[in-house]
Amino acid sequence: MTDDAAGTELAEIQRTLRDAPDEYWRDKDMQGRFLVLLGSDSSAKQRVAAPATEVRERREIEKQMGNLSSPYWKGPDSARLRARYLELVGGAAAAQPQASADQEKPLLAIPKGVTVIELAAARTAADVLAVVPSGARSSIEAGFNELPAVVRMACRDELATRRPAAPPATPEELADFSKTPRGRVLVPEWGSSAGPRLGRLRARLDRFLARLPDEAAKEVAANWLRRLSIAEARAVFHVLTS
Repeated sequence: MTDDAAGTELAEIQRTLRDAPDEYWRDKDMQGRFLVLLGSDSSAKQRVAAPATEVRERREIEKQMGNLSSPYWKGPDSARLRARYLELVGGAAAAQPQASADQEKPLLAIPKGVTVIELAAARTAADVLAVVPSGARSSIEAGFNELPAVVRMACRDELATRRPAAPPATPEELADFSKTPRGRVLVPEWGSSAGPRLGRLRARLDRFLARLPDEAAKEVAANWLRRLSIAEARAVFHVLTS
């Protein structure tokens, strides 16, 4: 595809993001194509810095990300804000110098030839990191990158897969979870949706562990989940169940 054709396609998707964000978020192929085009946009790569107004706008949106009751996550502006943030992050990433070949690729790296499944996993991982307090993002990412490859791939596959249909947790199960350190934070936050969300969470974690080839890998994954701080678990569980 020529630069002109790619630029035209990118502009069309950006127009959809701006004018019809709900249509964009329903179309997984469009989302994947947008990220690919962002990585190959020659005009974006020529930028040396994002405009100050865009930096301020991005920071304002990031402040909302840490509050799960904010307009970024809930309400009529949610789709528009998420679409706008993706635009802002795409422009900022294009303005950054390229990483050297010997640097460790982060969890959210998007290499050439990336598949739609990998893009879906990267988008979901980005949502997780957006909810984690900024000071803890490097810790959760480093911990993930230290996991065996088979566990990392199973996790990415689960992130890229639609949530399963699952029965809500029973009142007894919800009461038991409420007594745990994580439950004391999450159950009040989830409110009336706590039962369905706990049911979805258990179904997704069960499916994630079922993807692993043996008991040793399952134990490694289970230990990683147990070691997550409350803030990290809150972010992961929010995205897995929303």
